[in-house]
Amino acid sequence: MTPSAETISQLSERQNFKSWVQETGAVGLADIQSLVITLGGYDEKNEASVTGAELVDKHCEPALRGTLFESPGGGGGSPIPNVRFDLDKPVVSPKAFAKKEYKLKKGEQQTFVIETTTKNQACEFRVLFHVRVGTKTTTVTADDAGRPFKVTSRLPYEQYQVLYVGGIYCSGPLPYYRQDPKLFAVGRQCSKAGVTEGQTTP
Repeated sequence: MTPSAETISQLSERQNFKSWVQETGAVGLADIQSLVITLGGYDEKNEASVTGAELVDKHCEPALRGTLFESPGGGGGSPIPNVRFDLDKPVVSPKAFAKKEYKLKKGEQQTFVIETTTKNQACEFRVLFHVRVGTKTTTVTADDAGRPFKVTSRLPYEQYQVLYVGGIYCSGPLPYYRQDPKLFAVGRQCSKAGVTEGQTTP
C-alpha cells in the first residue's frame, strides 16, 4: 500500500483517516486500539443489566506484515477497559465485568471498552454481551457494521514491508512520512527524504 502525497496530506484529519482506513480494509493493532461499544436500554418496564461479555465467531491467522501506520501522541492515557481478552488462548472464556453490573433503563446508554491482546496473530471476532432483563437472560451481539471486528498484533518495525510514521516520531507539514522499516527499527530516526509535499516514495 503506497498512498499518494495528496492522500497523505488529507490523513491529518481524524475522520479522513478513519474513512480511509475503512475503505482500504486496514486493521487496528491489538494492545493499542481498544474497541469502544455503546449499548442502550430498550425495555419499558425493566432495567437491562449488562453482566459480562464474550467473543464469538473468532478466527485467527498469522499477523499482518504489510504496511504499518504509526503516529504516537505526546501523552494522555487510554480509557480503562471493562474487560480484556487474550486472543492467543485456544478458547476465550466469557468474562464478567470486573467491578459491577451495568444497569440501563430505556433510553440510557453505556459505553464499554473491550481490550484484546495477541502476540503474533491477526484475528476477527464479534462481541457477545450478556444481558438480564427482568427474569430473562439474553444476549446482544456487537460487530463492525455487520462485519467482524478485526485486529492484528504489533510486530517489530523490521518485519513490515512498508512503514509510515508521524506524531512525536516524525513531525512536519505532512501527518505521515515513509520510512525504511529496517533503518527505523535502529534508533527510530525519522527521515523526511522519502516523502515531500509533492511526491511519495514508490
